[in-house]
Amino acid sequence: MSANMIAAVIITVISCAVVIFAVVLLSSGVLQKLKKEVFRYIKVYNKYMEEASEAETNAREITDSVKSEEEFGLPKDPAIPFIAKNVETQKKDFFADYVKIRSAFRNSAASALRNLPAFSDSDIVLGVCVDGILQKLSFDSVFRISCLQPEKQLAVLNEIFSETEQEVLTRYTEENGPVFSVTEFYSYLQGKSKELDQTVYLYSREPDALGIQAKSDRLIICKDEELCEGFQIVQGNRLYDYGLRSSEITL
Repeated sequence: MSANMIAAVIITVISCAVVIFAVVLLSSGVLQKLKKEVFRYIKVYNKYMEEASEAETNAREITDSVKSEEEFGLPKDPAIPFIAKNVETQKKDFFADYVKIRSAFRNSAASALRNLPAFSDSDIVLGVCVDGILQKLSFDSVFRISCLQPEKQLAVLNEIFSETEQEVLTRYTEENGPVFSVTEFYSYLQGKSKELDQTVYLYSREPDALGIQAKSDRLIICKDEELCEGFQIVQGNRLYDYGLRSSEITL
């Protein structure tokens, strides 16, 4: 065998080995890539199955809830106001009674105003006297008098008060002890003035629906958004409550 033939054989063997090695490497890369794709599709499938299972569970819960609501007479749409049909405590004529209650609340305002207790003549005189004293005692004058000794405070007040006003002062000192304080007396006068105020304040959410007009300064009609139903009357330090406030029904 010649040298050329031997060289040709060697080259052929080497070429075959290179081709076989390349085929092996290529096959290995393809298998790895194929394996990765299979795993990726398996993950996608598992995720899809999990989502489908969760959606089925949610749909079953909603269906059970709707069935439960239908058993109690509730509507499918929770946004629609309802009254349960199968509740034993339901009062079927509730709305008819509610209309009567609202009508009674509105129509009774005039009657409530007529039945307010009247002030006695002595209370009226006392109220006028108290208001006159408060006009004489400014905040500045009360502060200046309070810097004096209790005896001096009484002496100053007796000088500026009339006889009827002195009677009010005497009654106060008899009821509150010998140690006098003009600041406490001033607070007492403010409270007494409020108590004896004959002005009537009528509060309602719908004042126009009451059918009442304020024909004098003694009656003041006020709109009160916090009142859900009815009305309230305030006279002096007394409250006549014929209403229902939102704060009383807030959970």
